[in-house]
Amino acid sequence: MASGWLDVTVVGCRSLEDVEVYGKQDPYLVLQCGDQQHRTKTHRDGHLTPVWNETFQVQLKAGVDAIKCGVWDQNKIGKDVLIGQCSVNVQPALTAGVWDTWHPLFTKKQKQKGNLRLVLKYLPAPPYGYPYAPTPAPYAYGAALQPYYSNYRTPPVVVVHRHGHHGYYGKHKGYKGYKGGFFFK
Repeated sequence: MASGWLDVTVVGCRSLEDVEVYGKQDPYLVLQCGDQQHRTKTHRDGHLTPVWNETFQVQLKAGVDAIKCGVWDQNKIGKDVLIGQCSVNVQPALTAGVWDTWHPLFTKKQKQKGNLRLVLKYLPAPPYGYPYAPTPAPYAYGAALQPYYSNYRTPPVVVVHRHGHHGYYGKHKGYKGYKGGFFFK
């Protein structure tokens, strides 16, 4: 087994089994590679075709040759329900560099119910031993490459003077007063 890192982009699913009794299911995916575990965000009302477009970076260790994936339905009341699961061999990604394909999902009774799209990108171990920055997920469900928009935006910088007589918030309309260094509405 080669050492290095694997960028795993969880794109989405299609034709999932409907395990929700009322309403639409809220699926999320849990992937496990050795002792590392990652979870996508819950796709509210994703129902049978959820889209995540999330990238996780896992370290390849000796003896690990597959990634285990499980798609779950999140319930507000009671336990989450397993929709389907699969085991993905990482060897094709190691030989090709990038491997983009659909994987069949199986229920607890080993019936195929749905497919999962994963994009695996192999990154050999860097000489200095530090991990690479994760590759953004530019893949769109059912379409060609789409522009990537980061969810991590830098918040705007706001300068607030503590004494109220300098700057924008000093006598700003809508603020009732200054109490102990902070403004209250």
